[in-house]
Formats: sequence, structure tokens, C-alpha cells
Amino acid sequence: MLKEGDCVLFDMGCVKGRYCSDMTRTWFCGQPTEKQAAVHDLVRRANEAAEALIKPGVRLCELDAAARRLRRRATARISTTVWGISSARPTTRRATSAARTPP
Repeated sequence: MLKEGDCVLFDMGCVKGRYCSDMTRTWFCGQPTEKQAAVHDLVRRANEAAEALIKPGVRLCELDAAARRLRRRATARISTTVWGISSARPTTRRATSAARTPP
């Protein structure tokens, strides 16, 4: 049962031929906490940074790198102000198939 303060995240995608899609949607039950709002805003800004670079000739890995750079720079600031810790070590995981350039 969902309760006030819970966050529901749907992350889905599919592959059709050489086309890979990825979509994430987030809902908050009630108002998001300061931490939830900060993370949600960071993800939105990272997406916008990547989208601003889209044009013919720009490789998908360059878009992914731009979003990751913004996230790394912002993580330390968010960690200090929201979580109250002195340093942050963001985890990295392999880029999703949507962020890879096909062979």
C-alpha cells in the first residue's frame, strides 16, 4: 500500500531492430521531500543538458557524457546541502542501451 512520502518510479524500454527506447516516469505520493525534489531536479537538468546538444552529427555517447558530467558536478552540492555529508561518491552504471551508439 502506498503512503504519503512514497515515490513510485517506472523505468521501461524496448528494443526493435537497432532502435532502443527508454522511458522513466516518477510519481510522488503527496509532496516530495527535499531530498526527493533535489534528486528529481538533478535528473531533469541532466536530461535537459543532453537534449540541448542534440543535432546532426552528435553521437549519443556525447549526450550521455554531458548528462553524467552535470550529475557529477551537482552530486557533491546536493550531498552537502540535502544529505549533510562532506563528500559524495556517485555510483556509475553502464549506460542504458538507449545511450549507446549502434555498431
